Amino acid sequence: MNSQLKADNHKGRGFSTKIFAVFFIISILSLVYFNLIPEHDLHSIASQFPEFSETSRNAFVHSYKISISVALFFIDVILVGPFAFLSYFGDHIKPKRYNAFFNNVSLFDVGIALALAFTLNLASAHIIIIGSVSDIRLTVGEIYTIVGFNIAIDILWVIFWLIKIYTYSPEQRKELSKYAIR
Repeated sequence: MNSQLKADNHKGRGFSTKIFAVFFIISILSLVYFNLIPEHDLHSIASQFPEFSETSRNAFVHSYKISISVALFFIDVILVGPFAFLSYFGDHIKPKRYNAFFNNVSLFDVGIALALAFTLNLASAHIIIIGSVSDIRLTVGEIYTIVGFNIAIDILWVIFWLIKIYTYSPEQRKELSKYAIR
């Protein structure tokens, strides 16, 4: 009996661990990618903006890697924060509509999925921008594939979010809205 209670208390945590692991790995790989960009590519991007002074363009080149790394970290935290807050304080509200998969997915998982989608979108945009000035150019088909992939990820996240929200009854959604950060 005691082991059954333990299993029920940790139901769905395996999914949280898996999605967080994927997010962590993608974030680390994105940070490595951002920091391995050759400086001549950054100089090529900066030269596309002659309206800025030479000093501003050099500042962009020398501060880009740390700036993009810090921005990615803080934006991911900002995206996940409200979902973590809602998940923590609204954890006592259990979905009433039965859907085994979405009942096991927490609101924190939805936030992690949003941060994962943002990280993939940022890395993809970065690949397209660097590809436009790099020695190795992307073809139009490759650019459309990357853009289509990002649109698909964003649409899947919205669908995922809507399905998760509608696993709660209207009364439960009203109760959850009390914990929403406004």
